[in-house]
Amino acid sequence: MLRDGLVGAVVGLIVMVCVAMTLPAWSCGSLARWSGVRQHNVPEFAGVYDLVGDGPLGAYRGTVSIAQRGPAVYERWEISNGQVYGGFGVWQAPFLAVGYADGLVGAVVVYRIDGAQLHGVWPDETGTLHSETLTRRRGDGIVALEGQQQ
Repeated sequence: MLRDGLVGAVVGLIVMVCVAMTLPAWSCGSLARWSGVRQHNVPEFAGVYDLVGDGPLGAYRGTVSIAQRGPAVYERWEISNGQVYGGFGVWQAPFLAVGYADGLVGAVVVYRIDGAQLHGVWPDETGTLHSETLTRRRGDGIVALEGQQQ
């Protein structure tokens, strides 16, 4: 039952973000105004992040790349064991929610900003919550997210 609800939530989130990312810029603004999403003060998430997390099989590491258009983001996880995932998400202050699917199993990662880090939680198919932290990098240094909500 929980899994079906999560899959439904992920599908709805993915459809909403896919539509928003494919519409012309003026339509995205109209969609954002209609949905109540505020266009101003959206943090700049685009960039590359170091990933450290805890999942059903234990600790994992990797890299996450984020592309962004307004409050909508595309996230690509590259895990050190070779697994690659992609997901779409949306910023609704104070959280960034990103939906993804692995075959028929889907979930949503919900992040909060903390300086140059995004701290996220996500459920596995049993409903157990896991965590991951993304640390933004730029060159050799770490930078804080612009427009951060602390």
